[in-house]
Amino acid sequence: AASSATSPVSSGSTVWAAARTSAAIHGDRLARSTPPNRNRVVDLLRAAAPVLGTGPADARDVTITLGDVVLGGTVGGLHGGGVVRVVFSKLAPKHRLRAWLQLLALAADDTATSQPRGAQTIGRGGDGGVAVAALRPPTPEQARTLLGLLVDVYRRGMTTPLPFAAATSHAYAKARATGKSPAGSEWPAGRAWSNWNNQQRRDLGEAGDAEHEQVWGAGAPLATLLAIPPDRRLVPPPAARVLADAEQPLLSTLREEPHLFGQLARLVWEPLLAHETLRQIGGQP
Repeated sequence: AASSATSPVSSGSTVWAAARTSAAIHGDRLARSTPPNRNRVVDLLRAAAPVLGTGPADARDVTITLGDVVLGGTVGGLHGGGVVRVVFSKLAPKHRLRAWLQLLALAADDTATSQPRGAQTIGRGGDGGVAVAALRPPTPEQARTLLGLLVDVYRRGMTTPLPFAAATSHAYAKARATGKSPAGSEWPAGRAWSNWNNQQRRDLGEAGDAEHEQVWGAGAPLATLLAIPPDRRLVPPPAARVLADAEQPLLSTLREEPHLFGQLARLVWEPLLAHETLRQIGGQP
């Protein structure tokens, strides 16, 4: 059964049986999908086979000391020393962010005897293809610094609503990373935030998500999030120095953002994008 993930399989019931076996071995529920989706399931499993290997997933307990905060938990889905996850849905920013946080935890672990290999998230891509997001690990010092900043953001978010939405903020940070101005980056962010569908009579963007409607109000424009002024102290000097010494300096121009939305988007997404490689197998990118 273990070899079914790596060896060529024929079409029809044999492929489906192999996919079901492989998915069961790796603790995945992909193979429970309906028959019309069989080929997609098999494509995802074939793409995952080289990194999943033939054995079950491992897990590692982590403990991370960040000043007066101690983070503890378990990171699962480990194969060959790295995080590997397969999702049947379209590969989305939230999936990539999850892998990044798990990788940061592994890299920053106080008890680690070796560094993680990296992280790979595999999901549906464009036009029937398979998308693979691969992350290389930061140094332990960078990982602890980044986790410390994210913990500070979390604490702040527990006391006041923060202008952050995973896909919308990703669109902004991605545009800024390519050299676009804040104003030029607000346009792709706006498309991710609001995408009204006349047929379904609802907003398919993040503005239509229940949690955002509760915080910002139904139909709130992106301008509502952009109206919150920046915080020039968001990244303390010690953290800024660590990130400035990275192979690719991170967050060095964060003070130039005209709003807190832009600052948070870049704080969360810029380090991830700097350590990530995206590729597509089959289909059209």
